[in-house]
Amino acid sequence: MSLLIIGLVVLFIVFTVKKKKKNKRITFIQQMKVPDSLGYRKEIPLEATVWKLNQAFDSHFEGRVKQRYMDEHQSKLLVDHEYNLLSLELKRFFVMCSLLKNVPMFSERVDDIWHEMLMFTKEYDQFSNQFYGQFLHHEPVEKKVPQPDSRAFFDLIYSHLFEFTPYTSLAWGGFYRNPLNRQQIGEINTSSVAELKQRYFRENANDELVTALILSLKKTIRDSLAQKSVKIEQKHYRNIQEYSPLLVSGMIFYSVYAPDNYDKYMLPVHASASSNCSSGCGTGMDTGGGDSSSCGSSCGSSCGGGCGGS
Repeated sequence: MSLLIIGLVVLFIVFTVKKKKKNKRITFIQQMKVPDSLGYRKEIPLEATVWKLNQAFDSHFEGRVKQRYMDEHQSKLLVDHEYNLLSLELKRFFVMCSLLKNVPMFSERVDDIWHEMLMFTKEYDQFSNQFYGQFLHHEPVEKKVPQPDSRAFFDLIYSHLFEFTPYTSLAWGGFYRNPLNRQQIGEINTSSVAELKQRYFRENANDELVTALILSLKKTIRDSLAQKSVKIEQKHYRNIQEYSPLLVSGMIFYSVYAPDNYDKYMLPVHASASSNCSSGCGTGMDTGGGDSSSCGSSCGSSCGGGCGGS
């Protein structure tokens, strides 16, 4: 009898703790604000691109997409406001697609909204041509395949275009978990702006914007490699909004100087590293832990295809 009572007490404690954690997450999300103008970094001239995106993805179309998403996927959200945060990340993804030749999709939860957009064939076609200049294809994948190099490059570009919100890592999974390709770093560092435009960027991408982005990447790489060391701590991941520049610098530095020991220097607390990975592949809002294998061994699996074009 006493064992039964003990078991019931344990179950009650577990249930209570889980409920408190869920309520804490709900409050956490409810208090988040969606940044104006997609929260882009002011040193990169994104204003015209954001305006163009908002014109193409107008409030009427966006409202229809949201309603369909809520009908199909509302159970995946802790609160309705979470949709607005996911929608922000999809719009940021579309901006990246308008610039780069190829952008893998690393979040099933963000990808779910894109899927609902595709259901409105006429409106989606108009959106694509107005913003992208041609049809923006969704390229699904049959199974999740780890793409650590692509994920690291995604993190590098994202961090130069947008300010992080407290929700960003929950939507995309942990950032800066994968080393950059050393050859790619060298290429960005030494190639001309024109050569990099031809290799990585779409022909009809905003030329002023692409040039500014490339110059910013070059400066970040140059400054990062000029340092003697970069110390990364758990608190930097916990407050990625503030410490993203430091984490980018560490990603570049250790990708070049200590690629075989990247985890040792960039992931000093491995439990923290795995906790963010699970959410990026659509496994939910588990901010308190998780199995990093759900996103691939290096937390760099493409979860929903992506966009590609010339």
